[in-house]
Amino acid sequence: MFIIITSYLKELPQVDEHLEAHRAHLALGYQKNYFFCSGPKNPRTGGIILSQLQDKDILECFLALDPFCIE
Repeated sequence: MFIIITSYLKELPQVDEHLEAHRAHLALGYQKNYFFCSGPKNPRTGGIILSQLQDKDILECFLALDPFCIE
């Protein structure tokens, strides 16, 4: 199990440009049974994802494809 804690490196207007694509990527993670819980931090400075994956390499490869990571 892994806890992924993210922090935005860009301002919220730039983050919001990629929010829909990020949510679609999260949905794929749920479909693959990689994640079991996720959500934004409050205040909105990033987010937290809980993953039941045992293989860190698979998780890191999947997270690298997240639009928030790419952009």
